[in-house]
Amino acid sequence: MIVAYLKSMARRFLSRAQTEQEMQEELQLHVQLRADSLERAGLDRAEAERRARTEFGSHVRFKEECREAMGGNAIDAAIQDVRFSLRSLRKSPGFSLVAVITLALGIGATVATFSVVNTVLLRPFAFSHPEKLLWVYSQRSDNPRTNFSLPEYCDYRDQATSFEGLAGVASFNPGFADSGPPERVQGVRMSASAFTMLGMRPLLGRTLIAEDDRNGARGVVVISYGLWSRRYARDPDVIGRAVNLNGETREIVGVLPPSFALPNLDTEIVVPLQPDADPRRNVRNSVNFLRMVGRLKPNVTTQQAHAELEAIRQNLQRQWCCSQFSVRPARCF
Repeated sequence: MIVAYLKSMARRFLSRAQTEQEMQEELQLHVQLRADSLERAGLDRAEAERRARTEFGSHVRFKEECREAMGGNAIDAAIQDVRFSLRSLRKSPGFSLVAVITLALGIGATVATFSVVNTVLLRPFAFSHPEKLLWVYSQRSDNPRTNFSLPEYCDYRDQATSFEGLAGVASFNPGFADSGPPERVQGVRMSASAFTMLGMRPLLGRTLIAEDDRNGARGVVVISYGLWSRRYARDPDVIGRAVNLNGETREIVGVLPPSFALPNLDTEIVVPLQPDADPRRNVRNSVNFLRMVGRLKPNVTTQQAHAELEAIRQNLQRQWCCSQFSVRPARCF
């Protein structure tokens, strides 16, 4: 409704000359019709027109009332204000420069402040008991937040006892194709257990389950609310539809709620990690592409979890001391 009103205002503004002409013609028509009526009542034509103009009064007043009803006066007032402001700024260029810089800095600070508030306070991650969640990164001397290799993740996942579970998360940006135009989407590969750990429920269908992570499981994908809205017009029958990701057919099994988000990761789609099906599963010096998220067990502190991860790292380093593989420290956030 607001959009329609703004469009109407724009049309009136762009065709102001035509609108003024139409108002003038309509006012003249009313005067002529009144004069005709008075002439039929017995007045001569000149007197009838004079009296009709007197009864209608000033055309200027009627035009002002018409413009007010159509919103034209607001546009005219805004234009006049802009013209007056520009004339004033031309007269004082020094003051104008200071005013523009001050406004720019103020607007920039306001936008930056709102961005921080919106991210930190207004749109917190919608996880269950987030105070018990830890994001775990590998640590280098020059970078405190790097990724793990797949074998490292599996070692920590299988040996750590401080967590109810450790899930692996990696960026995954495949080509996406269905019956519509193909596109590149932003997403993640994630351990199927992550949704239960994060306490996230789907908007439609289901999230990933343990069976999805097994070697040889059928291909599935969970899509974001944004992708569902943009590509499928929020069609509830999207569940079960087949899509193609990098040449691999997958079935849409769920739609995520609008609140779903992961720190520093775009999530238009989520597919299972399937670590045992990955050819890098047992390659110790393979690419580092995974970060981890874990939920602490009751009564376990962050410091205790960090100490346990460090102990696991040292054991792995001793185990692989004769190879070129090096286990970097893990760090919890």
